[in-house]
Amino acid sequence: DQRADTYYYMALLDEKSNNFKSMRENLLKTLERDSNNMEARQKLGKLHLLFGDLDKALEQADFILGVNASNVEALLLKASVLVRQEKKDQAVKIIDDVLAGNSGNVDALSLKAALLFQDNQLDQALAIVDAALEKDIKNMPLRLFKIKINAKKNNIDAVAEDYKKLIELYPDSDNF
Repeated sequence: DQRADTYYYMALLDEKSNNFKSMRENLLKTLERDSNNMEARQKLGKLHLLFGDLDKALEQADFILGVNASNVEALLLKASVLVRQEKKDQAVKIIDDVLAGNSGNVDALSLKAALLFQDNQLDQALAIVDAALEKDIKNMPLRLFKIKINAKKNNIDAVAEDYKKLIELYPDSDNF
């Protein structure tokens, strides 16, 4: 089948099975057949970021923003690329703009907390992570990040409490 949707749905199946190389190929085939598939562009941009192809990730973000300048996912993708390119001031501006429009955006809060963590502003990073966890209580990466912050603060009691909360939220996982 040469329809773009077929490749897009195959990419979604690849995503479910964490087969990101195949997912990227299927997203590229999707965009060859339908260059205006914004969902495919967003996912492809995130994959490029994951694989370290920053220019390609930025290209996808800029394309989406050219069509819709207020697309939050594309703005955060661009901010993520800027962080990796060590252009923190530009990234912070984008993140703050997103948060001005939606103070509860978990992805924007996570990025802001990560930047604060990098700058060793641990209390501020922890406060932002807690705010994000109020919006998304079961967000495992955020919970693990909170553990990392508390460990860096050398707050062993908080680390133990954070692990207890993870075990409570994910009783079937043996990793904790």
